[in-house]
Amino acid sequence: MGPAFAHLKQGKENDADIFFREVLPDIQIPTDDWPYLYLRTRGLSWFYFSLMAIFALLAVAGVFLVSRSMRAGMMRSGRIDLETFFFGLAFLLLETKYVTGMNLVWGATWLTSAVVFSSILSMILLATFTCREGNRRDSAARSSRARPAARRG
Repeated sequence: MGPAFAHLKQGKENDADIFFREVLPDIQIPTDDWPYLYLRTRGLSWFYFSLMAIFALLAVAGVFLVSRSMRAGMMRSGRIDLETFFFGLAFLLLETKYVTGMNLVWGATWLTSAVVFSSILSMILLATFTCREGNRRDSAARSSRARPAARRG
């Protein structure tokens, strides 16, 4: 340090020294298991959980009010369609995983999210068409096997 700044070091601690000693040990470097820089602690707050519960209730109530088949099914059996529920849950897990991963790689933009959503929905559409075609072939094969047996009898 030159003579012009010698008076700053006399008995005073440098701001950088204070930062490195007091603040830096408390800073957590983001890792793959917790990449969220904007959260103060490694956990979700009660506010986040309350928002999730509110949105879940609004979604179920909205679908219940709009969908006649859901109302009829709930009134008739008192149960929900677990297969469809788990398909929806799997979709949400895939969506969240890929949106988070792509945002870490390419940055959190609308384009990144649009690419992920369209990719997942395209896979679902392709799977639906594949299953539908498979069901047509199975039913055609069953009907062709059943016809000769009906003629013999």
